[in-house]
Amino acid sequence: MKILWHSNSPEATSGYGVQTALFVPRIANLGYEVAISADTRINLPPTTWQPANYAYDYHFRVYPAGIYQLGADTLPWHYKDFGADLLITLADMWQYDPATVAGCNTAMWMPIDCDPLGNADRGFMEATRANVIAMSRHGQKMLENAGKIAPFIPHGLDTRVFNSEIDREEARAELGIAPGQLAVGIAAQNTQRKAIVQSLMGFARYCRDNPDRDPLLFLHTTAMRGSKSTRDGNAPNLIPVVQRLGILGRVRWAAHYAVVTSRITGPEMARWYAAMDVLLAASMGEGFGVPIIESLACGTPVIGTRCSTMPELIPPTVGRLVGGVPHWDDVHQAQWVTPDPLQIAAALKKVSTWGSSHRAAAAEWGAQFDADQITRECWAPWLKNIEGEL
Repeated sequence: MKILWHSNSPEATSGYGVQTALFVPRIANLGYEVAISADTRINLPPTTWQPANYAYDYHFRVYPAGIYQLGADTLPWHYKDFGADLLITLADMWQYDPATVAGCNTAMWMPIDCDPLGNADRGFMEATRANVIAMSRHGQKMLENAGKIAPFIPHGLDTRVFNSEIDREEARAELGIAPGQLAVGIAAQNTQRKAIVQSLMGFARYCRDNPDRDPLLFLHTTAMRGSKSTRDGNAPNLIPVVQRLGILGRVRWAAHYAVVTSRITGPEMARWYAAMDVLLAASMGEGFGVPIIESLACGTPVIGTRCSTMPELIPPTVGRLVGGVPHWDDVHQAQWVTPDPLQIAAALKKVSTWGSSHRAAAAEWGAQFDADQITRECWAPWLKNIEGEL
């Protein structure tokens, strides 16, 4: 069976790009021929991609996007050119015209970050009659409530890279973190949905209440506005926010150029996670939440929001969940949750007292998302089943 995988480029360090780089070679290793349709590589000729640090010598064809948003004008032609039997999408397919995948045997590995299933997702799903794979139990439940029974295949990580064997003290010293100093991390694109402003407000409150911990906040994001999509909304420039909150001197920024050009490698991110005392990932909603499992696998507890996928990824032994107020997403006609900064501050105070036992529990929990294990237990049987149906 020939599979066309449509998502971010495997060279991108976005969540979708990371999952593409993880699972395309592993699916190929199951005996399938795979090519990649990269929705973010605009108006370029096809190239090849060779996975780094992988046991098999694969060279995958990477098709570019065309001149329309997300490659909507080229996707069906890539399918025909490759002679694909199956199209797997890891993308927000609600943004596409359903006619884009007409004539393609399509399976959507589907992110669902709201409650209930959004109108746009439902509309695309019903118009195309595509197969659907839920990447979270939350998504599986939202699909079931909408009358669609879907298998569950979670996102994954490379446990050879993200694990608790990293020299944590060395990693902290590299970042200038003093012994006993609290280090809080945020790793997210600067969009409204990621609720970075609410996290900054919560961190500022924690600083006012706990000056003895001399806390630092490490931001792996862009200070300027991120996505301008109507879906995620425009986020503010973060520099004036941290100035007004009085925490500018406590914030350490990742290099903008390195972030936006995907220069920060997986091993570098793993050392960053290991250096943190806690990852602050309290967004308004997540389709999955790759930084959450990466952080946990490195032994670092996580604070999330009590909505969407976060409760299933962050049990009480490895982090804390905060509440908030409903936020209506007009595009999907469904709800997110805006996290409460006061609850974020309280969660930071709680997690900041945790020691090595909680880090060990976090690492053990995060290791279950090993990409090899997910391929064996989830992708292999699903692909065998779908191949028999085509």
